[in-house]
Amino acid sequence: LKAISVSNGNQSQVISRMYTFVQGIKTATLTVQPSAKYPGSGVSGLFDGLIGSSNPMNKQWMGYEGDDFEVTIDLGEVKPVTMLGIDVLQLPVSWIFLPEKVEFYSSADGKTFTLLNTYYPAETDDIRLDGPVMLARNFDNLRTQFIRIKATNLGVCPPTHPGEGQKAWLFVSEIEIE
Repeated sequence: LKAISVSNGNQSQVISRMYTFVQGIKTATLTVQPSAKYPGSGVSGLFDGLIGSSNPMNKQWMGYEGDDFEVTIDLGEVKPVTMLGIDVLQLPVSWIFLPEKVEFYSSADGKTFTLLNTYYPAETDDIRLDGPVMLARNFDNLRTQFIRIKATNLGVCPPTHPGEGQKAWLFVSEIEIE
């Protein structure tokens, strides 16, 4: 969605907002709760279609200080899945980094999960600017009821960063399932 405001012949800057709606979620459970400083909108906020902005104070962001993010999702029944993704924030000036890795799992029974793919953002060839980043993988012939997505926090700020050795933040705003 893109919008502008026009008043007396003056026009505002274009404001863009991306929406992605995930339907058919029976339940979703976080393994670790986000920091009280950045609770986001709770687990349901991961599926509300509102992707966080470049502002870490945006209410869509769940923040994890030194902790990993992990969510287990029950689709209610076996469904075809062609893509899984997670929207995260990169803003090193605020000690917010991309995850070290993202793991995508599936399960038929919700107890035994099979690793489908591991995504290492640092190994991608593209240059990532500060702001929201969608980390996703496409899948062929995947039919599943249960999904688990785990994003591994960098842990501590890297060498040469002003916060070197201090806890790094991982911010998550949305889970995407197609």
